[in-house]
Amino acid sequence: MLCQAIWIAPSGGCLFTPGPVHLTAVCSSPTLAAGQSQDFLIAVHPTDTAPQDVTVDVKDSGLRTASAFTTSTITAVGLTEMQVDLSSTDPGKVGETFTYNVTVTNIQDDDARNVYAILVLPKGASAITAPKGCTRTLTVFCKLGQMSPGTSKTVTITMVPTISGWAQATAGLRLTTPDRYFPNNSSANSIWINP
Repeated sequence: MLCQAIWIAPSGGCLFTPGPVHLTAVCSSPTLAAGQSQDFLIAVHPTDTAPQDVTVDVKDSGLRTASAFTTSTITAVGLTEMQVDLSSTDPGKVGETFTYNVTVTNIQDDDARNVYAILVLPKGASAITAPKGCTRTLTVFCKLGQMSPGTSKTVTITMVPTISGWAQATAGLRLTTPDRYFPNNSSANSIWINP
């Protein structure tokens, strides 16, 4: 199966092993009594529209095996296309507050899941305010959640520079949905800070 896996609900321990053509998911289950069942939900993201063969093998502790096979029809393939932009106000000098705005946009196609905006702070700067859902360390992580196609979310972070010179920050993102084009997943910003 030509696809990428996205783990949706951890119902038992599953281990994913991608290969050049196939993806293998091995899931363990507790002992099941007669008539009991165990569901495993594994979402995959196909990379083309060719029919996809799926085989399921079940083995018990006695190494007895049961198998099932199906072919899935893929009617369309969508991929998320994300973009990150970074802008700032001019801080003027050391000790004056300024802000960074990190804007994450889902340009097209699929919903983007588990999106985080990331801002790597410039040397000598410390974050003094950040929205709810953000961690404030040398790298700021802000949870944006799910983003529909065509939507944007902006995170504003206030900083105080402690040293003069060029201050360079870098913004990026993290998500679990496949992205078709990575070069626009980060943005840098340089500003001059006076003593």
